[in-house]
Amino acid sequence: MLPLLLPILAHAGTLTVTGDEAAVPPEYATVQDAVDAASSNDEIVLDSHLDTFTESVLITGSGVELTIIGDPLLVSWKASGTYALRVEDNASVTLNNVAIDVGNIEVDDAMLAADGLEMRGTTSASKGGAIQATDSDLTVEN
Repeated sequence: MLPLLLPILAHAGTLTVTGDEAAVPPEYATVQDAVDAASSNDEIVLDSHLDTFTESVLITGSGVELTIIGDPLLVSWKASGTYALRVEDNASVTLNNVAIDVGNIEVDDAMLAADGLEMRGTTSASKGGAIQATDSDLTVEN
């Protein structure tokens, strides 16, 4: 009798960003820490109790698929550099319920889908505005 072989399905995990420096996985102090620890298809939840996250986050790499969610309310995100979020090199990111208050979003040879995204006070004279996309797929719904 031949053994039955079943495919192993990837399980999406949930990582929570709390802003607490003493956070222990699956909780993380920063969005970048959560991104670095995430596996493809994971969800990163921004804890609304913190209210505002201040950092620049880079998501890069082929096959990387992440969802970032402001939960349960719209969460404010401020850049610590020129961009709040940069997605590149065939990565795929979905943003839900997030407000970018300072900085912009840069998408280079990647995919970004957003629902419930607010861009507030985001300008970039050198980059041309709140969202800059080069050779990328964008979907924005509100």
